[in-house]
Amino acid sequence: MKPLVSVLLLVIVLQGCSSARGIWPVGQSRVLYPTTTIIPIGEARGEASDYFFTYGGVVDLMHPDIAEVAVQDAIKSKGGDLLIDYTLSLKATRIPFGLFIVGLDGWWITWTAEGTAAKMEYAKPEQPVPGSKKAP
Repeated sequence: MKPLVSVLLLVIVLQGCSSARGIWPVGQSRVLYPTTTIIPIGEARGEASDYFFTYGGVVDLMHPDIAEVAVQDAIKSKGGDLLIDYTLSLKATRIPFGLFIVGLDGWWITWTAEGTAAKMEYAKPEQPVPGSKKAP
């Protein structure tokens, strides 16, 4: 019995897990109008994770919804409106379950957003002076 357990553990260890990482620099988390003033609040960090199971396939590692949750988590941590000059980091780990069911893989994906949280102020449109003519 003991040799069988040892062989099974050896097979599991040799099968191993694999992981991948990626880092992307991003300018800002939303589109700004030309009349918007940005007020930096401070450094912020957000993280979001999810897991998937695939059978004979690959999961969509670049899932934008998970990345957006990480960005919103970073913004919320400082009470800001947007994230500027930040990096998105991805870590994906594949856990093969091929010993038990051939072709079955588990995936653990973690997105991290790190950057500067900021508040936005919108400039008020200029009001014409009563009785004056508008410029052509």
